[in-house]
Amino acid sequence: FITMRYPGDARIIINNNQVNRVSLSGATNALLTDNIAKGFGFAEGCEATLDHNLGAVWIAESDNTVTISNCTIMRSQPDGDFSPAIISHHNPENEYEGNLVILHNNIFYGHDPFPYAVNPDIEVEGEGYNYLWNVDQAYADEDELLPNDVMNEDPLLRGDYPFDYRLRADSPCID
Repeated sequence: FITMRYPGDARIIINNNQVNRVSLSGATNALLTDNIAKGFGFAEGCEATLDHNLGAVWIAESDNTVTISNCTIMRSQPDGDFSPAIISHHNPENEYEGNLVILHNNIFYGHDPFPYAVNPDIEVEGEGYNYLWNVDQAYADEDELLPNDVMNEDPLLRGDYPFDYRLRADSPCID
């Protein structure tokens, strides 16, 4: 586990790790690159950028902004708890508001039983170019897609479960 609680704007860089979980609270200038984790968590007003990572994303509490680019975001593994690829940990006693994910050039890989890639109570923006594979709907609105998103076209990953999430040479995701 990598866990950091840092209310403030100090630069946090987490690069090239393979860990169970990365969790950041209150960080306003975080960069996570080239990591593999079962999950990346953000809470307490985090502002973070994920670039070239593999794992699920969860967002807790309110006012988090997470920019996600060039990542493979998958839901929890079939032998674990199921969730959307990007989920907000919603506590019925609390109203979590103001969470935003900005998406560009990602692959989302889903498992049943959740029909969507991003939890419906998270606002979604971005340039698009996301591959959303094995999901019934992308975001909160059934018809919502970002520009140039591709829905349920196989991205041609190299392996089956336990997955090899690298792209095959003939993948349509390669520009």
